[in-house]
Amino acid sequence: MSPAPRVNADQPANAAQFEEFESSLTGLFLKSMERFGEIQKQTLDFAVQQNSEILDAFKKMSTKMPGGPNLPVFELAEGAVARYADTQKSAINFVLEQSKVWSDALKNRNRSTKEAMESNTKTAKQSLERAFGVTKRALDNSAAQAKAVLDAAKEQFGPNGPQVEAVTDSFKKGIDTLIDAQKEVMNLVAH
Repeated sequence: MSPAPRVNADQPANAAQFEEFESSLTGLFLKSMERFGEIQKQTLDFAVQQNSEILDAFKKMSTKMPGGPNLPVFELAEGAVARYADTQKSAINFVLEQSKVWSDALKNRNRSTKEAMESNTKTAKQSLERAFGVTKRALDNSAAQAKAVLDAAKEQFGPNGPQVEAVTDSFKKGIDTLIDAQKEVMNLVAH
């Protein structure tokens, strides 16, 4: 019986075998990330569905309470949860995209230093642009939610007098200005 071959740390590893192992491991990592992302998105879908069912039950119950049918809080809550879920899904998709982009960038690290730097710079810029895209979608969702709250407030407080109209319009303009300013800052940073 021959002794088992000893592994010598000083011996160079077979580059082809290492690259094959690395590629296999990277593929497994990315597949795991995709599965995990899908589980998270399905969980968000279930949460939105559960929230909707619970709110429907509360809506039915509120019809038996004085002043209940005019409460916009249920629609606001349902819209807020749906927008939150959409924002979270965008963030999950962003993480999945970034995992793939950076694993591809790492595969190409054996190129010349100049090529690798150019590739990594391009990848980093694209990552920043994608991150800003996700942030902009979140800002848009926030603006939509604020508009829904303001519209519900107008409806809830009865006749739209000039004071209520002025306050809600002023508040909406402030939110829109803030969101537009944040988007403009992101555009400046990206370029």
